[in-house]
Order: sequence, then C-alpha cells, then structure tokens
Amino acid sequence: MKIATRARLPLALIILVLQVLSASGAERRRASPSELGPRLYQTDLDGITALAAGTDGSVWFTPDFLSPQFAGHLSVDGTVSNVPIQDPGFAVIDSEGSVWLGAGKAIARIKEGTPTVFFPRSGFISGITLDRNGRPWFIDRLQNLVGLVRPETGTTTEFALPESLASPSLISPGPNGKIWFASESGRIGSVDADGIVEDHRFEELEGKPMRAVTSTSGAFWIAIACRPCNRVVCQHPEDHGLIVRITGDYVSQIVVDLGHNDPFALAADASGTIYALKTTLEIQLGGKPYAGPLLVVRPGGAISVFETGLRFGFSVSGACLAASPDGSVWGAYSGGGDSPIIFRFPAWQLR
Repeated sequence: MKIATRARLPLALIILVLQVLSASGAERRRASPSELGPRLYQTDLDGITALAAGTDGSVWFTPDFLSPQFAGHLSVDGTVSNVPIQDPGFAVIDSEGSVWLGAGKAIARIKEGTPTVFFPRSGFISGITLDRNGRPWFIDRLQNLVGLVRPETGTTTEFALPESLASPSLISPGPNGKIWFASESGRIGSVDADGIVEDHRFEELEGKPMRAVTSTSGAFWIAIACRPCNRVVCQHPEDHGLIVRITGDYVSQIVVDLGHNDPFALAADASGTIYALKTTLEIQLGGKPYAGPLLVVRPGGAISVFETGLRFGFSVSGACLAASPDGSVWGAYSGGGDSPIIFRFPAWQLR
C-alpha cells in the first residue's frame, strides 16, 4: 500500500509517494510539511473504515476488507508505518496512546514497545468505543449484543439486547456515564457496566439512516442522512440531512439542518466542538452523495464551513473523522472508482 501527501501551492501541486513499511517496519520515507492548506494524503487502498487521532497529533487508520491486512499509522510529516493484523476496523485510542481495534473475532490492543494483545470473542466486532474509564466497549450487530472489555482482568462481558434495539450499528459514550448506541430501527439504546439496558425513542430518528455518532461531556450526537432516492424521482423530498443533539435527560434538538444533503461522519474534541463531513446529494443521479466540506459546530452554536479541496469522480460510500488532542482534525472519504484520500486540517486553520 502506498500513501502520498500533497499540499495546495500557488503554482504547482506536489505529490510525494510514500512506500508503506514492510511487515518488519524497516523503511520510512517522509514528506515535506506545508502550512498552505489542508494536507492531502493519497492512498492506494480500496477504502478506509476508521480513523483514530493519536495523542501526538498523528492518526491511525484501518483499511477495508479488500485491502491489505494491517493497521496503519500516519504522522503529520508523512511518516507511514503499519502493524500487520487480521480484519482491522473501528479504531479508538485511549489517553495512554494505546490503539484499540475490532480485529475480526477479537478486540486488539496495540501499544508501542509491547506485543499486540488480543481479547477473543465468539463473533465479529461492528463498532467500538471507550467509556469514561478508558475501557473498550463494542457492538455485534449480527448477534445483537453489546460488550465490555475489562483490561485489568483480561475478561469480556457481553449483554444481549432486546428486539427493539436489534442490529446496533453505532456506539459512543453517553452524557450520563452510560454507553449509548444506535439501532437499525432508529431507536437509541444505553447500557451500563451492570448490563442494564434502556430503550429510547425519538420520532425524528425512526426510519432514517443514521451515519455516525459522537459524544461530548453533555450530549450524544447523531448524523442523520436522507433516505435514498431512485433514478427517476425523489421519493422522500421532505427528508433533510440533520445533526441532532440528545442530552442526558433524553431531550433531542436539531442543531444543523443540511437540507437535501447528508452528514457522513462526526467527531468531537475536548472543548465540545463538533466536526462533521458533509456530502452533497445529486437527486438527478439517484441521490448519490459526493464529497463536500468540513462543518465545524462550536459549543455556542456557531457553524463554520471549511473546504477540503477534494473533488471525486465517484459517489461517496463512507467517510471518517478524528479530532486530535492538538486541535487538528483528520478526515477521509471513501468510494468506488478512486482510492480514498486522508486529509488533515491543522488547528490554526479551524479557529
């Protein structure tokens, strides 16, 4: 797999191709940094399933199942490395810098200077997050359950979900100390470490595609997409792409209305700022989404828009975002026909 980095310059576009490390991790090549715009890192992967920002401002990424089997690490200066691992996906990073992955039928922990540790289980992982104590939680949409890894004992506890919360797809810490997740039906579930599950219904969510979730100290955030149109007419002209905020007392509020466009990814930083990747829907082409800008929603409600400079000839099938502790934001769009591009906005550009 190769990654190149490029920056937008007044007279030229510089593309530097970086050969990813071999499994031994012996080779490194670097790209020159630029302060002239979002850094763009071209990949030759088929897709990217997750981004997770490191404590040093770097990012970890996981390729989709058609790509080589590894978890990749990309620094700001373009240094690329990888850790061979089977079926990586849904990465998160704890406060100590350990990377937690859903790796096939296991939760994997990657920590610099130590061997990769696996916590096996009987089914595949379809989402992962960390609670306020830094413990990994995961969901399994096929077996309809949510689970907790206790690293201190090396054990995994799983909790079955009711039918009303079938097929959990998105997971994040909630504002009340519990873990919250979205179900395929559009309902929101919450669970605590004792396995007590609650089911919450919000009329504006039911039956709508939920693309992403994130959380701040006081709220759970959801990105809601428009339902697909066909190639003749839009069957859901009343649908709008929405970013919804739900507080700990289960009150929902539409914070951003994107009209007939979709938010495809969400991330939050420690200040409570929300980042979203917007896609533009072409109704005449069957409602296919195309890459759009980065939206920044400040804690006070102000919204800023930042162009990524990405122009694709294919429709977007997925997107990822990760907010770094240093104030920068990493993102990626994926789709058929072209390789995904990873981009980074430095903190000063987003002020």
